[in-house]
Amino acid sequence: MNQSVQLRSLKTTILLWAGLCLLLTGGVLATYAAFTVRDMATKNAIEQAQTQASEIASQIDAEIEVAMNAVRTMAGALKTVKDKKSPVVLDRKQVSWMIRQLIVENPSLTGASTLWEPNAFDGKDQQFVNTPPDHDASGRFLPYWHWDEKGNPVVEPLTDYETSEWVVCPKTTKNECITEPYLYPINGVDVLMTTVVAPIVLDVTYYGLVTADIDLQFLQQYFADRIQVYNGAGEMAIISNKGMLAGVTGKPYLVGKMLSEYSGNHERVLAAIRGNQTDVFTSQGNLEVVAPFVVGKSYTPWGVMLRIPLSAITASANRLTLQMILIGFVLIVAGLAAIWWAMGFTVAKPLAKLREAAIKMAEGDTQAIALGDLIQREDEIGEVGRAFDQLSHYFAEIAQISQKVAEGDLTVTVRSRSERDILGSSIAAMIRSLRQIIASLAQNAADLREAADQLAEIATQSGQATNQIAATMQQVAKGAAQQSQSVNRTAIAAEQMTRAIDGVAKGAQEQAISVAKASTLTSQISATVQQVASNAQVLLKTADQSRQAALEGAKTVGETVRGMAEIKNKVSVSAIRVEEMGKRSQQIGAIVEAIEDIASQTNLLALNAAIEAARAGEHGKGFAVVADEVRKLAERSSQATKEIAALVKSIQQSVHEAVTAMTDGAKEVESGVEKAEQAGQSLSDILKSADSVREQAEWTAKAAQQMDVAANELVNAMDAVSAVVEQNTSATEEMSASANEVTEAVENIASVSEENSAAIEEVSASAEQMSAQAQEVMASAQTLAQMAQALQAVVQRFRMNAAGEAEQEQQEQPELVMV
Repeated sequence: MNQSVQLRSLKTTILLWAGLCLLLTGGVLATYAAFTVRDMATKNAIEQAQTQASEIASQIDAEIEVAMNAVRTMAGALKTVKDKKSPVVLDRKQVSWMIRQLIVENPSLTGASTLWEPNAFDGKDQQFVNTPPDHDASGRFLPYWHWDEKGNPVVEPLTDYETSEWVVCPKTTKNECITEPYLYPINGVDVLMTTVVAPIVLDVTYYGLVTADIDLQFLQQYFADRIQVYNGAGEMAIISNKGMLAGVTGKPYLVGKMLSEYSGNHERVLAAIRGNQTDVFTSQGNLEVVAPFVVGKSYTPWGVMLRIPLSAITASANRLTLQMILIGFVLIVAGLAAIWWAMGFTVAKPLAKLREAAIKMAEGDTQAIALGDLIQREDEIGEVGRAFDQLSHYFAEIAQISQKVAEGDLTVTVRSRSERDILGSSIAAMIRSLRQIIASLAQNAADLREAADQLAEIATQSGQATNQIAATMQQVAKGAAQQSQSVNRTAIAAEQMTRAIDGVAKGAQEQAISVAKASTLTSQISATVQQVASNAQVLLKTADQSRQAALEGAKTVGETVRGMAEIKNKVSVSAIRVEEMGKRSQQIGAIVEAIEDIASQTNLLALNAAIEAARAGEHGKGFAVVADEVRKLAERSSQATKEIAALVKSIQQSVHEAVTAMTDGAKEVESGVEKAEQAGQSLSDILKSADSVREQAEWTAKAAQQMDVAANELVNAMDAVSAVVEQNTSATEEMSASANEVTEAVENIASVSEENSAAIEEVSASAEQMSAQAQEVMASAQTLAQMAQALQAVVQRFRMNAAGEAEQEQQEQPELVMV
C-alpha cells in the first residue's frame, strides 16, 4: 500500500512539475501572443480609425464642398455684373432668382444669399430703400432665400450683417470662408448653422459675397448619427475651427456646445485641427483620432474626432487569446496524460522493483536479488538495475566475511576493491586489530596460567613449611614442659638439682637446636612469602596489561563503530541528495521533451496561421507578422530544449554514477557497523574476564602481603625464642658453677619458662595463621588457574593466520575477496 502511494506520489510530483513547466511555457507563449495580437489589434484599430476618420472627414468635407462649390460658382457668375467686358447684363431680380435656384438645386442647404457692398451692385441702392423682399432700409442688395415652414423657398432681406463673421471674413481676406456655428433667425426660429462664403472679387476689388447656410442638425442626422464608427462601438464628433461641436454621435444635445464639455483633451484636439494634422492618442480608456479637413480655400480647418473604447478594439484580440489559451490547455492536458502513462510503464514499475530489492537488503537479506528484465534495459534504469545487482553480490560477500569473523574465524582476508572502498578497508583494519588484540590476550592468558601455577606451587611449599614449624613448636612445647617439671623437682628436692640441671642443660641444647631449625624454616617461609608477593605483583601487572589491552581493543572497536555510523549517516544523506538530484534531472528531461513537443506544435500552429493569414490577403498581414514571430519563438524554444536535453543527459549520467557509488557506500557502512558491534560485544566479554582476573590478582597480592607480615612476626618470635634459649644456656652454666644460686636460677628458669611458653603460644598462633593463609593462597591460585584456562578458551575461539600472512595484507590488490 505504501509502495503504491509513494509511486503515485513520485508520478504526481513529476506530473506536477511537468504541468507547471508546460503551464509556464504556454503562459509565456500565450502572454506574448496576447500582447502581440493586442498590439497588432491596436495598430490595426488605429489605422482603421485613422482611415475611417479621414473618410468621414472627406465625406463631410465633400458635402460642405457642394455648398462651397455652389457659392463659388455663383460668385464667379456674379462677377459679370461688374465686368465691363461681359455681354451679360443682370439686374437685381435676376440675381435674386439665381440665389433661389441655388437652394432649389441643393435642398440640403438651409438658405443662400448674396450681399453687396453699398452701391456696389448697380449704384442704385437709394432707389431700393425699404423695397422688400431683397432690400432693407439701406437699399443694399441683400436677398436671403430659405425654406419656409411648408418647405417652399422664400426670400427676405439679410439681417445682422455688419459685424457677422460670414461678412467680415471674406471681406477682410478676400477668400473663401466657413464660419463658426451661430444662431440665425429663420421663420421666427433661431437656427444653429454654419455658413460657407465666397467673395465677389474682380481685379482685387471686393464687391460682395455669396453665402450658403448649412443647418447643424443636418450634420448631426446625416453624419454623426448615421455613420457607424468602428462597427457601432465608437462615436464621432464634428468640431469647428474654434472648438464648437457641430455634431456628436447619439448626443444631439451637445451640438453648439464647446469641445471642452465633451473632451478633456480639447486643447490637443484643437491644436491638431488648426495645424491641419492628424492626431491619435488614448484617454480614459478610449482611443481618440482627430482628422482635420479644409473646406474650399478657407483658412479655418474643421475636424472630425472619433472616440473608440479600447475594450472594443481589444475584444477580437481577447477572443483570439482565449482561443489560444484553450488550445494550449487542451495540449497541456494531453501532454500530462501522456507523461502519466509513460511514467507508469517506464519509471514507476522499475522503481518498484528496485525499491523491493532495497527493502530486502535493508532487512538483512544479502542473497542475490533477481531483478528480471530490468538489468537488460539499455537506459539509465537498466544501468541502475545492473549497479544494484552488483551491489547485491558485493554485500553478499561482505556478509559472508562478517559472519566468519563473528564466528571467530580471523583467518579471512579482506581486500578492498578500490581506494574509495571505505567498508572493505574498515573491515580489513578491524580484523587486523582483532588479530593483534586476540594475540595479546592469548599471551597474557598464558602468562597468567604460568603465574597461577607458580603461585600454587609456592602456596604448597608454604603449607609444608608451616607444618614443619608446627612440629618444631610441638617439640619446643615439649621441652618447655620438661623444663617446668625440672623446676618443680628442683623445688621439691635439692638433691635432685644436679640431675635437674643436667636435664635443663640437655633441654636447653635441644631447645637451641629446635630454635635453630625453626629460624631456618622461618627464613624459608619469609622468602617463600616474598616470592608469593612478587608473583602476585607480576600477576596483578599481567592482569592490568590484559585489561588495558581489552580496553584499548574495545575503545578501538567503539571508535570504529562510531566512525562507521557517522560515515553511514553522511553517506546515507549524500545518497538521498544525489538520488533526489537524479530524480530531478529525470524530471527535467521529461519536461524538456514536453517543451520540445509544445514548441513543435507551436511551430506547426504558427505555420498554419501564416498560411491562413496569406489566404486572408491584405487583412491578414498583421496576423501573419504575429504568426511569424510565434514561429521564430518556437524554433528558438526547440533549439534551446535540444541543448538543455543534451546537458540534462550528461547530468543524468553523472548523477546515476554518483547514486550507485553513494548507495554502495551506505550499504557497506551499514554491514560494517553490524559486524563491528559484534566484535565490540566479544571484546566486552573479554574485558569482563580480564576485570575478574585482575580482582583475583589484587586479592592474591593482598593475601601475600598479609603472609609477609605474618612471616616477619614469626621471625621476630623466633628471635625472641632464640634469645630465651641463650638465656637458658647461660642459666644452666651458672647453675653448674654455683649451687648457691640454684634457688635464684630456678626462679629465673621458672620466669623464662613462662616467657618461653608465651612465645611458643605466639609462634603456634602465627603458624596456624600462616597455614590458613597458605590455604587461601592455594585457593586463589586455583581460581586464577581456572580463570586463565577460561580466558584461553575464549581466545581459542578465534582462528588466526600466521604472522607472515598479516603482513601480506598490506600488499593486497584493490578487490574484495574471501580466503
